[in-house]
Amino acid sequence: STDEFVDRFWGKEVYAGSVSMETLQRLGEGMYWGNVEEVGECCRKDDNSRHTPEELAGMAAALENKVTVNLPFCYSRAAVDIKNAFIQQCRGMGNDIEVGLYFSRPGGAPAGWHYDNNHNLTIQITGEKDWLCAPGDMRTMSSRSLYDPPGSLFDKERPHPHIGPRDHRRFSMHPGSVLYVPPGHWHSVLPFKGNSFSIDLRVANIVHARWVCEALFLALTSRANASLLGALTRNDDGTPNLSVGPEDFGCGGISQDASAHAGAVQRAAASALLQTPMPRALPFERAHSDGMEVGASLSFLCMQGFCPHHPRYHVAILDASDREEQPAVPATLRVNPLVALTVKERNDDTMVLHMRSVSSLTSS
Repeated sequence: STDEFVDRFWGKEVYAGSVSMETLQRLGEGMYWGNVEEVGECCRKDDNSRHTPEELAGMAAALENKVTVNLPFCYSRAAVDIKNAFIQQCRGMGNDIEVGLYFSRPGGAPAGWHYDNNHNLTIQITGEKDWLCAPGDMRTMSSRSLYDPPGSLFDKERPHPHIGPRDHRRFSMHPGSVLYVPPGHWHSVLPFKGNSFSIDLRVANIVHARWVCEALFLALTSRANASLLGALTRNDDGTPNLSVGPEDFGCGGISQDASAHAGAVQRAAASALLQTPMPRALPFERAHSDGMEVGASLSFLCMQGFCPHHPRYHVAILDASDREEQPAVPATLRVNPLVALTVKERNDDTMVLHMRSVSSLTSS
């Protein structure tokens, strides 16, 4: 069951299984059985633009020359169904979820040893591949190859894998095979037989340290929390000085402003996480979505159980005819500081809200 998989394997160890022939058939048909040019029309680039026919033809030609092709953002009907199913069945397991595709041919270059900064759930649709897997450390901030030079102490402390014949596990993937690899776990992938085509569900990994840093950053820079920084020096307009200055680059100790920030961290820490909960992924409707830009009506979200659970609130939204008998309960909407909320359209009958969450620290 889903609960058993999450409890035993999610974020802990590699899992190997399979889907039924019926599911394999449905996924294969929904992905055009791995025809690069056909399914590629349903995929997007990282800026959400579509691939041109010339680009897709080039991918098909490269594949015939045994070059592995990766389309990381797929929005075919099958891909959308996979993403929505994960959001609905695995609530709270992640908020950055994408479905990608891999195409490869025997004799092509293997994917060298590396780890990813996301949970990987791969479904093999056609052909065969071998996955070599070795344990790793789930505390990841980015993906990394075995031969990438470290960029910080954090990178240097990531353990390198033992990849000898007796130190790794080999998983032979054939049509219908499923493989889950946790973040930070090392793996290498080799095309083995036939025209290999696989679907990859990716769920980004977020360490607690990053969430804490994001929450504290917002707490320390928000105008609403100016009282926390009362000891800071002031600019000419009276606003607190939040930028690093000459004193901070010296070796003579900690500046007054840096000390004020450190003290504010202690005062803000208790409430910062409560005020900035992790944004969750919401189910979406194809009619309101365009590639990476996904959307849904409020009634749809309520029917999926992603709205407040007050019965009168539900009635007011889902059955307008009952509004006079059971008026909506007045409520205050508080926006998560990790989310930017923008009104895109508003009239007597409709309000369209755009929600976006981008890291204030890394812009990702």
